[in-house]
Amino acid sequence: MPEAPVGVLVRAAGSLHDTVEADELADGDSHGVLTMAQTGAHRGYEVCRDSTAPLCVLHRLALRGSCRAGLCSTTPERQILFERSGFEAIVGSVDEPAVEEWIRSHVVPTGRIETVHERPWSKVSRVPVADGVVWFKACATVQAFEPRLTARLSERWTEWVTEVLAHDEERAWLLTADAGQPLAVYGNPPERWLEILPSYAGLQRGEASYADDHLSHGVPDQRIATLAARFDDLLQRDLPLESGEIRRLRAFEPSLARLCEDLDARGVPETVQHDDLHMNNVYLGGDRLRVLDWGDASISHPFASLVVTFRFLEERNKLAVGDPWFRRLRDAYLEGWGPGLAGTFDLAFRVGSFAHATAWARQRDHLPADALGSFDTGFAIVLRRAIAQMPR
Repeated sequence: MPEAPVGVLVRAAGSLHDTVEADELADGDSHGVLTMAQTGAHRGYEVCRDSTAPLCVLHRLALRGSCRAGLCSTTPERQILFERSGFEAIVGSVDEPAVEEWIRSHVVPTGRIETVHERPWSKVSRVPVADGVVWFKACATVQAFEPRLTARLSERWTEWVTEVLAHDEERAWLLTADAGQPLAVYGNPPERWLEILPSYAGLQRGEASYADDHLSHGVPDQRIATLAARFDDLLQRDLPLESGEIRRLRAFEPSLARLCEDLDARGVPETVQHDDLHMNNVYLGGDRLRVLDWGDASISHPFASLVVTFRFLEERNKLAVGDPWFRRLRDAYLEGWGPGLAGTFDLAFRVGSFAHATAWARQRDHLPADALGSFDTGFAIVLRRAIAQMPR
C-alpha cells in the first residue's frame, strides 16, 4: 500500500541525514529506526546518501557488503528502517523447510536465504544465486491472488512485468528474477513515467479480455458498478477522519453514484488496475522498466491507476497540481486508448480516488489490531485526497 505519512530521522556514520518523508518509505508502513548491529538481522530498507547526490536514496538491502546502488557500505553504524511490531508478518504459518525445498526445486541458492521484508500481507526473502539474486514472496489471504496474476501477466507481457521463475497458486508463493532498482532510487523522474505508462496502458488493454478469468481466480472486483455498494460500506466504518469530513462524504454519496453511472456509460473496458503504481513498484534493470508487486491490483476502471502515480509525483517530486507534467503523462498514457478521452480520464481519476479508498478499507480488514493505528495514518490521507475531489 502507499506510504504512511511518517518521518524518520536517520543518522549514519555520524552525519544526520534528511528527514525521510512518507513518500520515501517503501510499501506503505510506519517504520522505526535501529542499527544493523542492534537488530542482528538484515531486514527492511536502508537509507543512504552519496556525497554527490542531492537527496536520500531508498533501496532494498543487497546484503552483499555494499548497497545495490553502490552508494554506501553495510557497516554496523549504518542504520536501517524496519517494521514496528504492529507490522511484523502475519502471513500465517509459513513452513520454512517447505519453502526452502520449493525454492531449491527451481533455483540453486549459493548462500543463506534471508527474509528482507515482512508485512501483514506478504513476506519477501532474498535468495542468492550464481548470477545475482532472485526473490521469494509468500502472500497472505488478502493477496493470495498475486502469484497467479503476476505469472499470467509475466507470460503475456514479458518486457514490462517482472520475470516469474515459478509460482504456487495454492500456497500463494512466488519466485521472481531480480528486476534492478526502484525508480525511487533515481528520484522518481517523470521522464521514466513517460516511458512506462504507454506500455502499462497496452498491458491493460490486452488484459481486458482476461478480466473474467482474473476475477474467477480471486483478483478483487473493483468495477465501477460495484463502487456505490462499496462506498456505502465504507461509510459504515469508523473512519480516521473528523466528524465534518465524514458528513461531507455521506452527503456526497448520491453524487458519487451518478458519477459512476456516467463513467460506466463511457464504454472504456474494465481491466487489471495495479492500484499501487508508484516509484517503489516500477523497477529499472539495465535499460528496461518493469512493473512489480501486483498485490493491490483489482479489476476496475483502468484510468484509476494514475491516482497513486500522480500522488507520488506531488508528494515526492513536489509537483504542483497544475504542473504541465501531469498533462504530459496523462496524454502519454491515453495515446493508445484513442482520441478524445481527456474528459473521461478526469472523471475516472475523480471516481478512482474514492475506489482507492475502498481498496484501503479492504486491506484494513485483514490487519491485526495493533497495526491499525499506523495504517490509519496513511488511510486518512487517502480519504482526504478523495474528499479533495469533491466540489466545495
